[in-house]
Amino acid sequence: MRHLTVFLMLAVAVLAARGETFTFLNLASDAQHGSSFVATGTKITFSGNDAVVTSGGVTTKVSMSGVKYLEFSNTQLGADALKGDVNGDGMVDITDVNCLINIVLGTASPGDYNGRAFINDDDEVDVSDVNALIALIAGGA
Repeated sequence: MRHLTVFLMLAVAVLAARGETFTFLNLASDAQHGSSFVATGTKITFSGNDAVVTSGGVTTKVSMSGVKYLEFSNTQLGADALKGDVNGDGMVDITDVNCLINIVLGTASPGDYNGRAFINDDDEVDVSDVNALIALIAGGA
């Protein structure tokens, strides 16, 4: 029954998004909490009560038990965060660089950071994001 509900949510979202281009797929418990994924090339499968989302070459498991809605949007959840504030603490500093390095090394998942790890907006997290964040911190670029 849970899969049918999620399928219907996804079908309604796809039909609503038809004909328009959206940047993010948001699976949310409310307007600021949940998971955002780059919509282009996103693949969703289901395993038990979890959605397995592959976006930007990264696979993230999302528990569907807390998801209240699914939407395609041009606004990322938590989009009011500062550009470069990867860890969401309200500051852009060396701790954000450390988070990005951990993602690049594979010891953390970009999905853990609600999409805030895509610093250069190319839908992939790699060393170019680390360089862009360091440049942002050093020069305010």
